[in-house]
Amino acid sequence: MPPSRKAVAQTWLRQLVAAAQMSEFRKEVEGKRFRNPETGNQVLFQSLPRKEQARIFAEWRGRQRGEEPQKERERGLVEVDRDDAKQHASHMADVIAGWKVRDPDERIGDRFAPAMGLRSVLTGGMSVTDVRGRRTDVPVYLRLGKPTRGLWRAGRHFVTGGRVPTVHRSEEDPGRPTGVHVELNPDVTYRQLAENRDAVEREIYSVMIHELTHTRDVMESPARLKRLRERHPVPEEAGAAERMDARNRAYYNRPSEVRAFKRQVAEEVRRAMRRAYGNEEEPEWIEADAETVMKMLERAPTWERVRHFLNPKNRRKFLETAASVVRKFKEERGGAVS
Repeated sequence: MPPSRKAVAQTWLRQLVAAAQMSEFRKEVEGKRFRNPETGNQVLFQSLPRKEQARIFAEWRGRQRGEEPQKERERGLVEVDRDDAKQHASHMADVIAGWKVRDPDERIGDRFAPAMGLRSVLTGGMSVTDVRGRRTDVPVYLRLGKPTRGLWRAGRHFVTGGRVPTVHRSEEDPGRPTGVHVELNPDVTYRQLAENRDAVEREIYSVMIHELTHTRDVMESPARLKRLRERHPVPEEAGAAERMDARNRAYYNRPSEVRAFKRQVAEEVRRAMRRAYGNEEEPEWIEADAETVMKMLERAPTWERVRHFLNPKNRRKFLETAASVVRKFKEERGGAVS
């Protein structure tokens, strides 16, 4: 059935209005430079990715209609309750500082006295709702970790890492978390932990942010993990270094780990921005260009840890997230971002 004259006229009018809008929009952006979200460089509008062009046009059209422009958001991050993570980190640091032992200079790995013969201590619990809306109560533990070479590369000394054990009902089930474990460096002494309470809290918070991302995220099922590992095969004749490199590339490019490490890097970039510009009274003097993003990333220990193993696609994701954190920091303090 052919379209009616009215439908044809409406279509023609829409196209006419759209053409007029585009003409006005082209005049608005002509000669101006915009930040390319993929590279961080300032480029002309026509050099931007199509998705970014569409976003800028939508904002311009919204302003023409009197709509409020969208605020900068931190991109590519699973939402977590940062205040909850801070409270748990503070509580755990207090618990550690309050441990009473016979010999404060004893390495905790020689005798993990607070656990009374076990490897972990229950410090509390939390209720989390994952991205699918499923609610789960999970206990939180401090446990004895394993000695880790090069721990300083992660910007930590007292906390080696963490883990979130998951129960799967089948090979294809992403599962549910059964707990959050924060692991302590077995080579430090009880005295060192007590005398460096603030540093311990900061390190616990970094690990908690990572692990809380896992509790809210949809994790890989056992079958999917197997398929992901098969993407990074290790030749039989490979040496120990090659095997380790292949394992690291498989681990750091795993989708759930990319999301969790991005959250850690975002927190470290935000902290670096606070250190650099926390006392700046003039928001327009806060830098938010590509060079600033890279400077802040250089101050993020987790970025230094993961960047060597990321594939190009995931590396771009980290850069986009870091750029959005820097821009949001400036915007929150009253500065304009383009």
